[in-house]
Amino acid sequence: MVLHMRGGITEIGNEPAGCPPSSIAVPVGGLTQAVLSAGGPNATFCLEPGTYRQTSVLTPLAGQRIVSRLPRQAVISGATLQPAANWTFSGGRWVLSGQTQGGSVYSDVDGSGNELGNP
Repeated sequence: MVLHMRGGITEIGNEPAGCPPSSIAVPVGGLTQAVLSAGGPNATFCLEPGTYRQTSVLTPLAGQRIVSRLPRQAVISGATLQPAANWTFSGGRWVLSGQTQGGSVYSDVDGSGNELGNP
């Protein structure tokens, strides 16, 4: 499984409230490839509530799971924050040039999922 984190929002499976026993707690901002690699195969990572802004592709190891400590309270986003100075008003709309759209990808707790848009 590869999570493409550019230009979309990814929500990975959620557990009932609370982290599964022996899961690895991940604070907001702490979801990195190094953390996934250090966890080893079949590890479960439990995300604290918040938005995890990702700027690179994450590749979980075999059998790894990423869950939220509170149901639907952790969002992994590849969106880039842009200052107002980067926007221009054109044709009656605000426009930000130089972007590519990657769509959104999500997975349910059982590993099934849907791919939306054009990732």
